[in-house]
Amino acid sequence: MRKTLIITLFISAVSTSNCSYISDSVEGAITNRSSFSIDAVHEYPNIIITWVAPRVSKNFAGIEIYITKEANNEFSGYKLLASKHLNNNLLEDSVTTSFTFDASTLNLLGVYYFKVGYINWDHDETLRTTENKYVPAYPGNWDSIANYNTLTHLADISGFSEIFF
Repeated sequence: MRKTLIITLFISAVSTSNCSYISDSVEGAITNRSSFSIDAVHEYPNIIITWVAPRVSKNFAGIEIYITKEANNEFSGYKLLASKHLNNNLLEDSVTTSFTFDASTLNLLGVYYFKVGYINWDHDETLRTTENKYVPAYPGNWDSIANYNTLTHLADISGFSEIFF
């Protein structure tokens, strides 16, 4: 009974914390979802998101930043806030470990949660061929938005970090 109470209190403390490090560790231990932690800071008008990059695959395609109002609902409406093809070329570099944006342009009100995703190509470079639907094939300009949107997958996802607006 006492052990159950301690575990319940620990989980309760973790789930109400706005720091994702502890909850990411717990979530990472029991699922394959959260693989690294992030931190988001509101320095008006900017939001600064920082993280320690996970181990990057040779098929790295880019980094994406997501925003939602429901942190613990994997089926909630995560909105793509930034990616290399959307609005930020820095997110095409695997060594990028921070992202800053002007939050005043989004008219945010309430609590929002941020996540960072690492995206990988579906195939090794030598298999990025027209047979595998890459147009044009490697070594051509296969890194197009069309190929990126259809021939990649989410490789690693961070835990969340919350900001009050």
